[in-house]
Amino acid sequence: MLATYKNYQFDLSKPLDISTPLHTGQKQINCYYAPPFRTEPVVMGNFIGDTEKGGLLNYKNVFLNPHGNGTHTECVAHISNKKVTINQTLQQFHFLAQLITVQPKISDNNDAIIFAAQLENVIEKDIEAIVIRTLPNTIEKLSKNYSGTNPPYMHHDVAKILCEKN
Repeated sequence: MLATYKNYQFDLSKPLDISTPLHTGQKQINCYYAPPFRTEPVVMGNFIGDTEKGGLLNYKNVFLNPHGNGTHTECVAHISNKKVTINQTLQQFHFLAQLITVQPKISDNNDAIIFAAQLENVIEKDIEAIVIRTLPNTIEKLSKNYSGTNPPYMHHDVAKILCEKN
């Protein structure tokens, strides 16, 4: 299915998945000491929501901490006292996005920081969203436990640049 937007053509039947998939078990991504992602079958009387345990269908409870298990979209809810969700904030759901790959700078105290100067000259005109990929970008990121570590973060001046670029 082809779609045209701002002189770009996209094949919506061939999306690119940039998420970190969730899975149960030992080797799963985690941060902020969140409980691990897990699922369990719904059990009510004789009903078991698991075909492997004799149930007619799979019907699972999902236990998830969106900030600590897997990928998530940053939104105002991270820093606001108001109870807002991303679907209350966004009025548009498809964006012309630019992928920017950046090697965070290591500060004197060993923080890995993304600075505005690394982004301001590479953001293309008329871009509506930015996806920032940090290096190194290894396969280990899919199962890394970031709890107690200091993962890369953006300097507050990055927010100014993003606002200026809209």
